[in-house]
Amino acid sequence: MIKRLAEAIAKFVKGSATPSSRLPQLFRDDDLGEFRLGDSGRSYGGKVDWLGQDVYVSINLRDDLSVRALSRCLDQLRRFLAHAEDFQTKASARSAEMFYPEYIENRWHRDQPPLEVGEWERRIPLEVIELNVSGSVFLTFDTRDLMGGNVIELIGTTRGEISEVSLFFP
Repeated sequence: MIKRLAEAIAKFVKGSATPSSRLPQLFRDDDLGEFRLGDSGRSYGGKVDWLGQDVYVSINLRDDLSVRALSRCLDQLRRFLAHAEDFQTKASARSAEMFYPEYIENRWHRDQPPLEVGEWERRIPLEVIELNVSGSVFLTFDTRDLMGGNVIELIGTTRGEISEVSLFFP
């Protein structure tokens, strides 16, 4: 797998890719699943299991188009997924701290009784993980039903640190 991946990446690094080789290249990791090289040749996309749910992952290599960078990203992703439950708890609590009051104030619960904060936290599913070669992650949580069409975006690291949480209308 790594040898084929190395060959595909080398074509992009050397700039010698032919139009037919610019089609997305596919590889499979035994632990994580299938990933497809994006059209830019700088990122891979695939789905992983996050607490029993399929979550889209984008692995952004940026300018480091090497097998070493990809391998490092896959290792970071494995470690991040190994602590998914702890990170989900931390992210949900931080999101509730910042946005649960808006949920109440804006009456985004509509005609229903408002959810208790604990139930609100449990209803924040992760939708997208964007992993950068540096180990930073950008996460999108699908809160459209809870937050009037908005999603929660979080910036952190694969070590479980959270640096920023924001509300975004897609």
